[in-house]
Amino acid sequence: MTATTWRDRVPQPVLGEMDGVFARIMPYAEELLRQFGVIYPFGMRMSEAGEFAPVFAGPDMPQDAPADVVLARLHDVAASLAEDTRAVAFVVQVRIPQLPASDRGNAVRGEIHHREPYSIGVIVPYERHPETRELVMRPEDMYAYPESRRVWGEAGAAEPD
Repeated sequence: MTATTWRDRVPQPVLGEMDGVFARIMPYAEELLRQFGVIYPFGMRMSEAGEFAPVFAGPDMPQDAPADVVLARLHDVAASLAEDTRAVAFVVQVRIPQLPASDRGNAVRGEIHHREPYSIGVIVPYERHPETRELVMRPEDMYAYPESRRVWGEAGAAEPD
């Protein structure tokens, strides 16, 4: 008997779009970490036409606003664009002390939402090389968890195994 995962329960076209939007956002998150050592929360959306565009909190959001406040604004911005959006992902830098194999709990937390309705959260640990301080992402330690739907409402979340 083969074990199934949440990915097995998501229709392939939907899964492809969720993977696609997450694959678009992660390189930007990594680059921000490499250049500045921090990630200011932001998003990436896939339009109905399949085009990708960033989602920002807006010019009136203070640069020192708490991440949860910025993330809430990002959800609102994405919701205002929901009619022409198939999928959206958000990233924020987090510290999770319980994470094994990470540098003092450093991680990128991502949310991936699809209008079909599927939503998933992911944690991607990272560390700094002890000698060079170079950024090392740890995708092999990535894990997923159910995420509340925040763009299209509470219709359901993908359930990771």
